[in-house]
Amino acid sequence: MAVLVWYVDPMRLWASLNALKGKVFWASITLGVVGIAVQLAKWQLLLRRFRPATTWAEGFRSLLAGFGLGLLSPGRMGELGRGVVLGGKQATWIGLSVVDRASSATVT
Repeated sequence: MAVLVWYVDPMRLWASLNALKGKVFWASITLGVVGIAVQLAKWQLLLRRFRPATTWAEGFRSLLAGFGLGLLSPGRMGELGRGVVLGGKQATWIGLSVVDRASSATVT
C-alpha cells in the first residue's frame, strides 16, 4: 500500500472520492467490506481443516499478508504466500491458497 501511496497523488484520489455521489460511495464501501468478510470466512474455513486452533485474528492477519504480497507480484501470485505469518506447513498453506483462489475464480 505504501508503494501505491507513493505513486498515486493523494489529492487526486480524494478528488475522485468526492466526485462519487453519497449512495454510490457508501455502497462501494459496504460491498468492499462484505467482500473482505466473505473472503475471510472462506479462508478461515479452509485453515481450520488443517489448523483447527486458528483464531479469526490469525486468519485475518494471514489474509492481509496475502493481499499485500499479491499487490506486489504479477498476477497477484503473491497471495499464495498467505501462510508466511502462520509458520509451519508452508506447502499446505500454499495449497489452501490455490484452492481459495481457484474457488474465487470459479465463482467469478
